[in-house]
Amino acid sequence: MSQEKEFLYQQLADNLQKHILQKNLLPGSKLPSVRTLSEQYQVSPSTVFSAYYYLESLGLIEAKPKSGYYVRRKKDTAKMKAYQDLIASERLVAAPFKPTTSSIIEEIEVTNTQTDFIHFSLAVPPMSLLPTKRFKKILADASKNYADELLNYPPSSGIDSLRQQIVLHALQWGFGGAKNDVLITAGCLEALVLCLQAVAQRGEVIVTETLTYFGIQQAIEHLGYQVIPIDSDPVNGLDLDYLEQIFKKFSVKACLFVSNFHNPTGHSIPHHQKQQLAEIVNRWQVPLIENDVYGDVYFGKQRPSTIKRYDQNGWVMYCSSFSKTLAPGYRVGYCLPGRFKTQVLRQKRIHSVTTSSIAQFVVSDFLQKGRYDYHLKKLRTYLHFNMIKYEECILDHFPAHTFFSTPQGGYVLWIGFDQGIDTYTLYQQSHANKVNIIPGQVFSFNQTYKNFVRISFATSFDEQVMEALQTIGTLAKNLYSKKLY
Repeated sequence: MSQEKEFLYQQLADNLQKHILQKNLLPGSKLPSVRTLSEQYQVSPSTVFSAYYYLESLGLIEAKPKSGYYVRRKKDTAKMKAYQDLIASERLVAAPFKPTTSSIIEEIEVTNTQTDFIHFSLAVPPMSLLPTKRFKKILADASKNYADELLNYPPSSGIDSLRQQIVLHALQWGFGGAKNDVLITAGCLEALVLCLQAVAQRGEVIVTETLTYFGIQQAIEHLGYQVIPIDSDPVNGLDLDYLEQIFKKFSVKACLFVSNFHNPTGHSIPHHQKQQLAEIVNRWQVPLIENDVYGDVYFGKQRPSTIKRYDQNGWVMYCSSFSKTLAPGYRVGYCLPGRFKTQVLRQKRIHSVTTSSIAQFVVSDFLQKGRYDYHLKKLRTYLHFNMIKYEECILDHFPAHTFFSTPQGGYVLWIGFDQGIDTYTLYQQSHANKVNIIPGQVFSFNQTYKNFVRISFATSFDEQVMEALQTIGTLAKNLYSKKLY
């Protein structure tokens, strides 16, 4: 495609996207024909097609056979926001409490190992998208070239080559540090736990989102922290005034927030809030642990920013990993612990000493050869198109009152039903039909969101997946019908 043609199609796409986002073109409305737009804008039909293909890839429009292009139906954030406003904590700062995790989690984990299920519970890349052949070759080369190093303990902070590659990769979101600022961990969860243990003792108070990944909930419970949960609005992000009220009333030892494509909601902290958060924790001198494990899995034009980018004095401890993008089984994560490097490294030495040398060498070599960005682009394209197909199937087969907001990255859809629909019952009934979903209550510290489910769109959309989603939709409709009588 020539530069001039690319510029024209992008101009046209941007103009149409503006009209869609401003609701000048409403969901379900038909777009002008290719011929009409071609004549109106004095461009070739292929330029119009390119603009429509681009908007389709963003999930803004859809093609209907023998009919044309339409603005996609959207379950926007309005009902999601209304629901969260309904159950939100009063803005009087409540006392911290000890969390308790659910036995449902164990049930889900057991089911995750069963191969005869359709798994909508796993937020990891499918095996078909992992660079298996390339890793086999790198593994063989590493065994030959680093035989002695692989048999020895690597440094607790990680091998230098991998730490340097992480620094180069982090330049994309504005990190300006050096390899000595990087600590390699066994996945992102270990990074989060080490950071928490470096700054908070058992019984002390931490702040995190009301909804969070259940693995983090279990870690917080095991470590014995008192928790003050804070709601995250799907439009406006965190309530920063409320956060400062908490800081005034309690001796908070740490905050733990997901910056991009939150699990389970899919929401991101707005860009301007990331800078405000960095300024607030610096002012109050409260460590902030940033979980950005999904940050590279974005569907837009560029990677979203981080809180760490605006960290001037080292109060933000950034955590991520390659488990959600490259090699889940290798468990290679990392953190940028800022001013707490010594404390976090001490915790690493106490708990696991170091991270697998073979895993570090293989991931480092893959990054050094410049293959990671290409792999990420391929993964993001797959997930984005898969998400669109899942959404369309859900819109067609779930109850009419179903609501969700479309994430701009990550792996999951956070789906709500009318109150009174018990999604644990829906989980059990889906399980009986060999379909694994996750009921919303396991993500909530206060056991709310019992009318929500999390569905991962990582599994490739095919006839089996379509039938499994239809099954969930039918079961949900039946539950809704019983509720009415």
